[in-house]
Amino acid sequence: MDKTSTVSKFENIILICLSAYFLLLVIFSLQWRLELDSPLMAYLAFLMDRYHYVPYRDFFDMNMPGTYLINLITGRLFGFSDFGFRCADLIYLGAILTATFLWMRKLGWKVAWCGTVLFGIIYLRYGPAMSLQRDYFIILPTILSLLISSLPKLNIAAKCSIIGFLFGLSATVKPHSAIALPLVLLFLLFEVKQQDNSKSFPVLKLFLILLSSAAGFAVPIFAMFFYLWKIGALPAFLDIANNYWPLYNSLNGELRTIGGLERINYLINGYFTFGGKSFWFAPSVIGIFISLFHSNMSTVQKRQVLLLIGMAFCFSIYTVFADKFWTYHWLLFSYFLLLLSSLCLVKQVDVKTKFQRVFPIAILLMVIFIHFRPSVDRDFFKQVRGYVPPESSMGRRFDIIASYLKANLKTGDKVQPLDWAGSAAHALLIAEIPLATPFMYDFHFYHHVSNKYIQNLRKKFIEKSVDSKPKFIIQIKDRRSWPSGVDSTREFKELELFLAQNYSIAFIEEGGYAIYKRNKET
Repeated sequence: MDKTSTVSKFENIILICLSAYFLLLVIFSLQWRLELDSPLMAYLAFLMDRYHYVPYRDFFDMNMPGTYLINLITGRLFGFSDFGFRCADLIYLGAILTATFLWMRKLGWKVAWCGTVLFGIIYLRYGPAMSLQRDYFIILPTILSLLISSLPKLNIAAKCSIIGFLFGLSATVKPHSAIALPLVLLFLLFEVKQQDNSKSFPVLKLFLILLSSAAGFAVPIFAMFFYLWKIGALPAFLDIANNYWPLYNSLNGELRTIGGLERINYLINGYFTFGGKSFWFAPSVIGIFISLFHSNMSTVQKRQVLLLIGMAFCFSIYTVFADKFWTYHWLLFSYFLLLLSSLCLVKQVDVKTKFQRVFPIAILLMVIFIHFRPSVDRDFFKQVRGYVPPESSMGRRFDIIASYLKANLKTGDKVQPLDWAGSAAHALLIAEIPLATPFMYDFHFYHHVSNKYIQNLRKKFIEKSVDSKPKFIIQIKDRRSWPSGVDSTREFKELELFLAQNYSIAFIEEGGYAIYKRNKET
């Protein structure tokens, strides 16, 4: 048996093992509960579906309309339950992986298989906190745009229109996700110039590319604004975008108010953490080097590798626009970095020694082992031994709160959470209870407190609380992030007075949360 055949079989074994690991993660993930941001978005979509809430007008939230639409479609198709959202998550993941394989297979089926399964593993290993995050929604239209750009039978105008449309869809979830659109169009323009085999710059083709992509991009953006206008949500959306977004964007990832040189320094330092993914640079660089200089790849294939590099760079810059550098902000960057790492399986030419062929695979394996080592993946091995689902970071409190509310609420009673992502909204979703006020969470009451807009939010909250007279108020005290820094506080005297005068503690978890019940005489 020759050396090449032995190495090839070893690669196959690695891919089979990774695939088996991925399938186990898929099976185990069916037991997960909604966690962190996903129950918040699911609950808002539930309010829109069941109680016909109008976003921005009937509830205060800073997310883009595309986020609500995706969660609304998910809830209507699969149900507003943990299992329903798990099914939707895995179906969406399957669509991402299918599109990824189809685009990457031009670089070799092993490369495509490796990149596809690595991302599947990484995504599921993040656990339920990563599930259905907004940045995750952006991956599918992004990879579909690359797949469309590579279709040889589609004319350039159609390609650019569809690509623009897909990036426009992404922008309805997060506007800065369009950062990679100019790069994709640039590669399309270069492809056109190569096909024309002309020395002159294709000015007319450039105009066609820009016009077609702009038209495609405008369709979902226009549809979004038309929808908001039609349902009467546009003034409230513009009010939040103009007045609250700048305040929220001046908070860092620890929710501390920063500005000036401190903010610049924070963005630079945050960027160069690379989301803790620096160890994937080694296999990525090796894979790029092999692909461009030690393979028999065609010019088109090498251009695809260069596009991969450009996409990884664009979505590293994307995190600066997100400006919090939270784990899920790095998901798109991680996605393209893993695809670059899979290039270690590109077939080399002029291989003189077995070491030359094995070295890239060994580096890739070493990084995989470091990232997937048992001490990091305790939940997985617990499930393998006893098929026990990982405990939510919030414990079972949302079930306890939901059960309490179901047992003690009557028709027409209302509930108000004082929380951010500490499971109160999840409890309301399970109990299928509407909000007493437009405010699902309360952290925006505690930063930039001298700002007139925040003061008006506080005033509106108290007024709505007085008018709606919620029977219960759920106050989460632990596992929540408080804003800090200049012009932030943990005090809300009007709220404290409102609670003291009208409510008594009905249920308490010491140091965790409290359920306040409205006094009968009030």
